[in-house]
Amino acid sequence: MTRVWIAAGVLGIVLLGTVAPVAAGTVSGSQQEAESTATALARTDASPITITQRLRLTPDRPGEIGVTVAVTIPDRVEGVELRLPDGVSVTGTDGFEQVASDRYEWTGDGAEPTITYDLPANRTTTGEGPEPGSGTYLYADTGPWAIVSPPGPGIGYQWRGEDVSVDRRLTVPGEGVAGERMAYLGPARTYNRTAHGQTFEVIVPKEASMTPAPERVLDTFATASDRLRVGDRDEQVFTIAAPSEVDWGVRGLQTGDSDMWVAADQPLAEADTTWLHEYVHSRQRLNTTTSTQWLYEGSATYYAAKLALEGDLVDFQEFHRTVDRGTANRYEDDVLADPPTWSYRGEYDKGGLVAGELDRQIRLETNRTSRFDAVFQTLNARDAQFDHQQFVDIVAGASSQSVAQLADRYVTTTDRPSMWEQAEHDAAFGAAPAQFTSQLPPDSESYRVESRFRNVSVETLPTLVVGESIHIPVNVTNVGGTAGTYDTPVTIDGAAIARVNGELAPGESAIVTVPYTFDAPGSYRLRVGDVSTTVTVSEPATPTVEAIAVNRTIVEGAGDVSVVATVRGNDSIPAAGTITMTRNGSVHAEERVRLTPGESQSIETTINLPQPGVYELAVGEKSVAVTVREPATPTPTPTRTDTPTTERTSAVTTTTTSLFETGTTPPGDESAPTTTAGPGFSAMLALVAILLAIGGLKRR
Repeated sequence: MTRVWIAAGVLGIVLLGTVAPVAAGTVSGSQQEAESTATALARTDASPITITQRLRLTPDRPGEIGVTVAVTIPDRVEGVELRLPDGVSVTGTDGFEQVASDRYEWTGDGAEPTITYDLPANRTTTGEGPEPGSGTYLYADTGPWAIVSPPGPGIGYQWRGEDVSVDRRLTVPGEGVAGERMAYLGPARTYNRTAHGQTFEVIVPKEASMTPAPERVLDTFATASDRLRVGDRDEQVFTIAAPSEVDWGVRGLQTGDSDMWVAADQPLAEADTTWLHEYVHSRQRLNTTTSTQWLYEGSATYYAAKLALEGDLVDFQEFHRTVDRGTANRYEDDVLADPPTWSYRGEYDKGGLVAGELDRQIRLETNRTSRFDAVFQTLNARDAQFDHQQFVDIVAGASSQSVAQLADRYVTTTDRPSMWEQAEHDAAFGAAPAQFTSQLPPDSESYRVESRFRNVSVETLPTLVVGESIHIPVNVTNVGGTAGTYDTPVTIDGAAIARVNGELAPGESAIVTVPYTFDAPGSYRLRVGDVSTTVTVSEPATPTVEAIAVNRTIVEGAGDVSVVATVRGNDSIPAAGTITMTRNGSVHAEERVRLTPGESQSIETTINLPQPGVYELAVGEKSVAVTVREPATPTPTPTRTDTPTTERTSAVTTTTTSLFETGTTPPGDESAPTTTAGPGFSAMLALVAILLAIGGLKRR
């Protein structure tokens, strides 16, 4: 990686891959102003550049796939240039323009520009894997399906502020599944298992017919994960069962941290099973030189056979036959520290025999208190390269100088050890001393998350929010052959928060729960022994108002209106906030809400509308209009007058009107209408007329 700084780190240029430099431009203003600007930008936007490759099949063109590269660009990045892989055919761009045959520059439009192209998918080899296949393919696209590991574009970029990192991702928007570096495109079924801090995925394509059942492969991975104690375990192990219709060049292939494919027809119950061989590769972090390169395949060959034996997949005779291959005459001139001397498969077979013999000698020398696992783990933890002498020194540290001398002899000369027999195996690998492993969480236990938001048990830790506590169930198991005392620290970002301790008999387990509360957002590494997991903590999400309803939108005169709002939280994390209810922009009420992930809640209030007009009632961002009308004017109801139909009629014909004076309003009703009697018809006469009429009715 090349990095150029201008104006004390304010404007930077970084090149990844083989992208040509991007013009740096100039920076104006004083040094102090520039540094202040950089600090402010870094504070407001620390997100990385994200390069996402979206993969799709092109069934009418077998041998190539379609790729859309989407680049998410933070605000503080000022220029981006991509260099595309060899052999691609660009079919479209959005926000990028071509500046050379294989280089495209961001135009500055949009925060997620894209480039779409067709990519050759087939890759071949000469077949130097654990066992060669019948053909040459490492990756292949058949048209209806594909197994690919697409190269990503190189990138160059300019930015202001602190360094900007680059995050690369693979996705399959259609049918298919993507890991970190490898993907299957096409219809498939996914089988999952979580154990010992690892989640295993076995992808079985529709066209694949697996020899072992997927569940048996998952069981084998889970057992191997527990027994192989050589350092950190990857959280995800991604495995594709490759259909046998392609002439694969190898039986299996592992790439990246923990992505691999294994030919679906490969058996499981054999000492050199490819399923375990590739899993061991996923646990290697070896930064070798030429003299230590043999350890990649030598340790994978030995540990695959040993794990098959310990997992009851094979007996000792099968294990013996596999490791004994290193004594074959064709390897008599092989020097492990000198790769040009290797015969075909020399690093696999002789390397596996030497790794196994060193494991046996370390166990004998230390009375089974140490093993080659300790050497493996130390080498995995090294960031710098290690050569043969450093390897020998680490063997000495795990055992003694005499075992280190054997390591030097077997690696730098043509000498080879003999394969040990059953009795010798029992003496070295038999009843081992107490040795303890840990799980996070145990298979039968769950994390407990407790807070003012929720109290739940979960198998996989969700994103927490500030103030939440987790109860961490730690399972310690004695996998050794004798009783012993354990004392295991529980750490977060390297700082011990607790220790779990006790005494266990062989095969016995204990579960100890450790509580911890997170008081700040961030990403934390939780570790127990050699098992770790990531805990993500954020601030609570802000609740949103999804809907608002009122019991009426028209009010006659003044009155109250009931308002009900539906408030929803975030689907992934708890939400908390204050919901404000307003009338014509003025705050009427506020209510504090707390919601679990995905929860909705109704809140209700009553708002008085005192006079005619149109009111806007709002809760959060949602609002509704309610109209208050002027009071209605009542219509007078005349008193009924019956006209007699009998042979006798009343001597007086009456007309009924108001009992009040003409032109007056009844007391207490200022809005009542006024009625007027005929000429000369006073209130008293009206009363007399009514009384006479009543008397006449009675007579009839």
